Amino acid sequence: MHVPDRLRRVLKWGAVTIGALFALAAIPVLWIEAQCVMPKTSSIAQRSLLPAADRRQEVNTYLTYPEWSIVHAYEDLAAVQRRASESDFDYFGSIHRFWSSLCSISKFASSRGEISSDYKLMLHTIGLSFAAEMGVKGAYEKTIGRVTSVLAGGVKSPEDLFALTLADDYAKFLRQTPWYEFPFGAKLIEFWRTTPLSGGNVIRKLERRVALSLEWGAKSLYARLIAIGAAASPAPLRIKSVVNGLTQGDVALDQRIKVLDAKGDDVIIETDRYATFTDVMKGLATRGGNFSEIAGNQSIMVTVFSRSATLPSGSPHSPLFAVPVETRPGWYRLALDVQVPGLLEFLRTVWCSIMSTTTEVSTFARTTAFALAGWLALLVGVTALAEPTRDVLLLGDPARTLPLLTGSDTRIISVTSTYTIVRGTEHGFVRALYANGAWLVLPARGKLCVDLSGWAT
Repeated sequence: MHVPDRLRRVLKWGAVTIGALFALAAIPVLWIEAQCVMPKTSSIAQRSLLPAADRRQEVNTYLTYPEWSIVHAYEDLAAVQRRASESDFDYFGSIHRFWSSLCSISKFASSRGEISSDYKLMLHTIGLSFAAEMGVKGAYEKTIGRVTSVLAGGVKSPEDLFALTLADDYAKFLRQTPWYEFPFGAKLIEFWRTTPLSGGNVIRKLERRVALSLEWGAKSLYARLIAIGAAASPAPLRIKSVVNGLTQGDVALDQRIKVLDAKGDDVIIETDRYATFTDVMKGLATRGGNFSEIAGNQSIMVTVFSRSATLPSGSPHSPLFAVPVETRPGWYRLALDVQVPGLLEFLRTVWCSIMSTTTEVSTFARTTAFALAGWLALLVGVTALAEPTRDVLLLGDPARTLPLLTGSDTRIISVTSTYTIVRGTEHGFVRALYANGAWLVLPARGKLCVDLSGWAT
């Protein structure tokens, strides 16, 4: 059978391209397999109150971080879009941060036990998919995207504003739900239906229409393929733990907690994983509880925001690695190995003191009671209406104030017996706190906080 020369050349170059892509993809995988392994250390058999089916291998507890690394990347991308343009994001740096953190955690995890081939396949698959997406998007946004952004004078078009809203929604979505369940197809239809055809720089507008449509359309198709594969081996979305220091009634105050059994002082509970588990831990910590095990494990990985990439000498927690935070120059996400029995005590007593953190609350000097009352009224009004700072102080017993945070766009910075300091992530969060029943909200400034989103569960 005669093959035309032109077709032969196309097939040849197609084969060369595919081979080059496979070779490129193999580089980080081979590097992880060859360089990111440590000899297994001896370990003591752990006793557990949970049935074997409800326990997770300890190594898998640490290997959830690469997935969180991707979540953090999309959160950073949304933050960069909010203040500038997609072309300002460090796409290739995010790829490097993923593989370097995977290497660091693989070394530690392999020293604790064997990493299964299925888990390796999953990690390499999401890593290569993430690298491919960020690589293609980075190459485009750093060239064509940057040119049209400059032509638009930095003014966001209606298409840019829609993309920004989607980026924020996607970052929040990833905290609790697998990425392939995000409705990219429905969002693409909504994009064309609701975004006006006029307004903004014409060139930027047309370029965004084409680029975003191709991106979301491709993600929609790829998500469907991944969903088919995930359905064959679904990841568990619930987790069982053992809590002590609280009665069954105390634990059951949080309706997201399902109490399964009680054995002496230990209460066996079941909760959702991911962001919900993080919120549940906050409530248990404030009520004086402790974990004795989580999914059969006695240790857990925690990440904290820190200005230092290391811990002070003598710290009871083992540092694993540190990753720079793009949207906070000079800050790191510091990964720590924390023992589960001391986990909630870590929240209560070492919340922000690991790096000698101080929390500064703005006040005026002493003055007359009348002037103080006037100033306080003004401060409360400005805080509620103008929100001059992202960090605010809620006066009152944490047992009352912390439940007010449920469903709000806030992150806990510090907790004491008389006040709680939180950081708002969305405009209007102060008014939302008052609507939830807060008595008094004042401005505050915090220098370090625990990033509870990074708990490896």
